[in-house]
Amino acid sequence: QPTSDAIARSVGLYVRGHRIRLTALLETREAIEPAMARLAAVNRTQEDIVRLAVAQTRLKASVQDRRAYLEANIDWHMAIADASHNEPLIGFMAAISDVIHSSTKSEPFDTDDIRQLTIAAHERIQAAIIAGDWQAAERRMARHVRAYGDRMRQNASDKGV
Repeated sequence: QPTSDAIARSVGLYVRGHRIRLTALLETREAIEPAMARLAAVNRTQEDIVRLAVAQTRLKASVQDRRAYLEANIDWHMAIADASHNEPLIGFMAAISDVIHSSTKSEPFDTDDIRQLTIAAHERIQAAIIAGDWQAAERRMARHVRAYGDRMRQNASDKGV
């Protein structure tokens, strides 16, 4: 039986094989991540809450280490995907997260200000998930991923891409 890992591999092959545009991946993320946050607020377990808190603690502790910060950020987003307990969404998120987040390694996405804004946004989303407030979790995640996507699109248009 296919697992979320199998979905991630298949989608990853599709994305790479068809050279899917980053903007299309951003649109996909903006469509599915708020839904995952909503589902995480409804379906999260105590283990999910602990995993989310650990990832957020790692994120805060690694603001001076670019690589560790990026890994913790991916882990935090994947913790939300896992807390959704929706295997297809988990697979899709796993497939696109590395591609999208690797783009944050360069300016203007890897600044101290952006890192602090990200941490603050994560805190608000995480609080809603822990409280089981699915509406706030969905709304806050939508705002978070939309702001990131807007910065990415603005950077691409500034470069004439």
